[in-house]
Parts: sequence; structure tokens; C-alpha cells
Amino acid sequence: MGLKLTALLGILNGNDGVKARAKREETDAYHDLKRPALFNGFTKTYTPLDEENGDKFPPESETLQRNVEDVLDGLVGTLAKSIDTQTAVDATNGNTTATLVIARNGDNETAIENIPVVTLLWLEKQLDNLKALVTAAPELNPTKEWIYNENDGVYVTAPRTSIKTKKVAVPIVLYPATDRHPAQVHVDNQDTTIGTWTTVDRSGAMPATRKRELLTRISELKDAVKTARETANATAEVVEINYGRELLEYLLRP
Repeated sequence: MGLKLTALLGILNGNDGVKARAKREETDAYHDLKRPALFNGFTKTYTPLDEENGDKFPPESETLQRNVEDVLDGLVGTLAKSIDTQTAVDATNGNTTATLVIARNGDNETAIENIPVVTLLWLEKQLDNLKALVTAAPELNPTKEWIYNENDGVYVTAPRTSIKTKKVAVPIVLYPATDRHPAQVHVDNQDTTIGTWTTVDRSGAMPATRKRELLTRISELKDAVKTARETANATAEVVEINYGRELLEYLLRP
């Protein structure tokens, strides 16, 4: 195995390209391997029973386009480089620490020292998850006026009243009674106010301004984490371990 010191930033700059090339070549190989026709061919010659007087036909053939072992061997160089590069990055990140500097809207900077770079990589992913959560959080209905209730820790609206009605049967005399006919009465079911409702809306959602503020903080913190990580990587030295080819040659040995 080879062993040498080099700047981690240089390896990181090329790592994406190495991985992209390896992925592209793996994908191409996969698609080729899924096409059996590329790996099959034939040659065919005709021999008449009557070699002197029988019909003669030219030979036929279909060229073999791919060989499985060649396809796999063709991946060794690129995959070995990808394995070695990723190992170098991971090994060095495990020994590299960074200083995270946090500042917002002109506030005094706060420096948190000796954070492992691997932790910063993890933290970036966690901040992405947190951003997704905050983005999904419900916002207060903008059509209502909300007041924060300190005692309950929720937002409330001012009380509003509405009437409560009930159908009440009200007799209506159509024709009064006479000495010859009884009164003709129609019963009408009328909505009659029987009380009032007092409603206070309560909400555990957040104001849109608060949501924007949190998303801004998350973005700023992620930028700070990324800056700290890149600064550490720019000065870090890495022990480069080359074992990818050895690993693949063992795997693909005859």
C-alpha cells in the first residue's frame, strides 16, 4: 500500500469528478451486462455432402462485441481510484477539526473550536433535515388577528360572538274562530334566538415572520458550517491509502 501526505482540499476538489466518472462507467457497464446479445456471437461455415457437385455457401458470422471479464477489468482502474480517494477523505476527516464561527445580522461572532470535520458533515445533513421540518410547519391564518397567550403558550384571537337559534313552533291565526267555524291556525317553525356563542380561535402554528426568521438562521448556520469545514480541509494533510486496485484484483481474480 502506498503512503503519502497531500492537501485534503486537493483531494476533495477531485473527489466529485472521480466519483462521477466511476458512477458513469459503472452505469455503462451495467447496461452492457444487461444486453446478452452483446456477449454472444457465432461463426458458421457450410460443408456440402457432395463436396464436388454440391452447392457452395459463404461462411456466416456475428461478431462478439463484449466480454464480461473485459468489462469488469475495465472498471478496476476507475473504481480503485474512487475507493482510494473516498478512503483518504474519510480517514482525514476523522482526524481534522474545525472552528465554527457564528454571526448573525451584525451580532458579535461566536467561535466554537475543535469540532471534528466528520461532525460538521453530519451537521450539514441535520440542518437540511431541520430546514425541511421548518418549511413544512403550518403558519398562522393571515386572515385573522392573533395575540400570543403567555399563559397557554399558544396564539389566540379576540373573542367574537354569534347567535344561537332554535326552531320554535309559532302559531299563526289565518282565520279567527266564528260561531260556526273554529279558527284556522298555521304552525310556522321560526328561527328564534336562544343565546349567543363566544368563540376564541387558538392556534399552535407559527407566524410567517417567525418561519422566515428560522429558515434564515438555518441557512446562515449551514453556510458557517460549510465555511468551517472547507477552511479546515484547505490546510489539512491526509494520509493517502492506496488499496483499491489490490482489493478489486482480489475480488476479480480467476
